[in-house]
Amino acid sequence: MQHETKMENQSWLKKLARRLGPGHIVNLCFIVVLLFSTLLTWREVVVLEDAYISSQRNHLENVANALDKHLQYNVDKLIFLRNGMREALVAPLDFTSLRNAVTEFEQHRDEHAWQIELNRRRTLPVNGVSDALVSEGNLLSRENESLDNEITAALEVGYLLRLAHNSSSMVEQAVYVSRAGFYVSTLPTLFTRNVPTRYYGYVTQPWFIGHSQRENRHRAVRWFTSQPEHASNTEPQVTVSVPVDSNNYWYGVLGMSIPVRTMQQFLRNAIDKNLDGEYQLYDSKLRFLTSSNPDHPTGNIFDPRELALLAQAMEHDTRGGIRMDSRYVSWERLDHFDGVLVRVHTLSEGVRGDFGSISIALTLLWALFTSMLLLSWYVIRRMVSNMYVLQSSLQWQAWHDTLTRLYNRGALISASKLKISLNKCSQKGAINGINAAIKEMPTVRVNGNPITKMDNCGAIRFSKPNARFRVSNRVMSGNASISPLRKIKLPALVSARNALLFNGSLPIGRV
Repeated sequence: MQHETKMENQSWLKKLARRLGPGHIVNLCFIVVLLFSTLLTWREVVVLEDAYISSQRNHLENVANALDKHLQYNVDKLIFLRNGMREALVAPLDFTSLRNAVTEFEQHRDEHAWQIELNRRRTLPVNGVSDALVSEGNLLSRENESLDNEITAALEVGYLLRLAHNSSSMVEQAVYVSRAGFYVSTLPTLFTRNVPTRYYGYVTQPWFIGHSQRENRHRAVRWFTSQPEHASNTEPQVTVSVPVDSNNYWYGVLGMSIPVRTMQQFLRNAIDKNLDGEYQLYDSKLRFLTSSNPDHPTGNIFDPRELALLAQAMEHDTRGGIRMDSRYVSWERLDHFDGVLVRVHTLSEGVRGDFGSISIALTLLWALFTSMLLLSWYVIRRMVSNMYVLQSSLQWQAWHDTLTRLYNRGALISASKLKISLNKCSQKGAINGINAAIKEMPTVRVNGNPITKMDNCGAIRFSKPNARFRVSNRVMSGNASISPLRKIKLPALVSARNALLFNGSLPIGRV
């Protein structure tokens, strides 16, 4: 019934009100405020972290782009030299000096070491070894019909190498090494007796062997790094090389060597002096090459576990970042170098930066707000508790006699009114139940008289006039309109409702 549902809702609200006192409500409100303030602060921290990561990647991208441009310039020069070499192999220049160089080669090709030069001021000399030394190498061969054209092409490329090489470039040496037993290099060979040693050193390097038709099927540009031996005084170098082919025949390799120290100097000049962080260059196998920090010449800042984590992260993307303890490491693969540039930013460097200042200010602001909130909660909680105790004391004094400590007249009158209102509500609910049951029954009769309705006053309507009946041992008379039952007690009405619901008849008898 609607009335019963309303009563149940009111009782539920009263139970909730008894369980949640004023103190609980204050606690709940402050917990909600603290929760939302913490969530808002956490959201600000997330936004700040994203901005920090974007800033780190932008700084790294600027340096990586600058380094890529210089490396791309050297690669473009190397491609230009290869194209010039191919043209010279197909259509050599018909100069007398070039024909004389071919004749001189035929005269000295059996010597242990030889050197051919046209004009020392304009071209580079061609240095070579004997046929016997060439026959000892697996990759070396002079059995080709265009050997004379290759000699003249090497002299022409020597002229281009001299023009392309300058002191401002990162390249220390540009060289063409032929499989036919000679080479052209921008680094001069002072003594002829050193030619076999240098040539043997060239043809045994990975940047030469790695361009065989089996190793480099696509004939593309490749990068190689050379680590010095412990007993050697040479420094590590990075070499970019490309094979020279014509008519499906491999003639040799063009290469440019870049010392690691020049790349280190470039990194120091490229980074912003106002920014913290260390830049490190690694090859494709994550072998350390150089660093912008002079305090880390060997680059031993990552242990094997951290290198493994870095390698695993690099497998899925060309750029990104990862946190390692108190450091944030961001990386980006270079487009024109087979390696990766890494930026390491420590926690101490971050605290000194702009994002560190903002983070500290945000933390202090949250701590201040939380402290003020807790202090306010403590004060308001104490005040509400005291007011609740005072209210209970005043309420007791209002309803009790201070001498006898019993209910006074006002309390008794209020209790009586409450009891009367509850009885009325219960009586009304019982009558509504009887009427609902009467509507659901096909025909409800009392002493053979059909019942139509019981009104809110407890009177039963009959369709037959002058009916007499008994309810709870009280005799009442009925007329054509209403038979008053005002004297019927509440238990009798409840019994009548239950009997009507379960038995289909009212406990009313004939007089």
